[in-house]
Amino acid sequence: MIRLIALEPAPRNHALLRLAYLAGLRISEICGLRWRDTKRRATGGQITVFGKGGKTRAVLLRASMWRELDTLRGAAVDDDPVFRSAKGGALDPSQVHRVVKRAAARAGLPNTVSAHYLRHAHVSTRSTAARRRTWCRPRSGIAICARRRATRMPSRARARQRTCGADWAADRPRRLSRSDWSGNTKMRPI
Repeated sequence: MIRLIALEPAPRNHALLRLAYLAGLRISEICGLRWRDTKRRATGGQITVFGKGGKTRAVLLRASMWRELDTLRGAAVDDDPVFRSAKGGALDPSQVHRVVKRAAARAGLPNTVSAHYLRHAHVSTRSTAARRRTWCRPRSGIAICARRRATRMPSRARARQRTCGADWAADRPRRLSRSDWSGNTKMRPI
């Protein structure tokens, strides 16, 4: 990711890639970002993002990211898009995809890298650094973060099933349940 962002020569595209990665933004959120959605703070900045399902979230930006965005503004008014196309309008998703694909090719990454890849890289990096999953839902707008651990880290039983085959359960001893106990605390036959 660092190489993908660092090798981008165009200031607009560099800021776009960096913001997409650092904030974990969706393509639609990048394209819809306006200057009225940005706000200077004491230690950097904040963007208000309107995401999927009509949900709104605030994303805090580091001072270096805020300075980079601020240099893009120039004489733009509040209703102007943060990332303008050559014609002066907002970028559309296909233009953002092209920016990411060119940056990936320049960095020597496979052509499967997409703008959504930056979002997943953000979540993976943040969750690995934090060693917990509770942070990611409010910050990145990802609804499945709470379940991610269960889907990515299978239980020992599922891992054993994959390594030992489907009939591993037949060989293991059966656990006793409440129905296995009689009223006089003697075990029933299995």
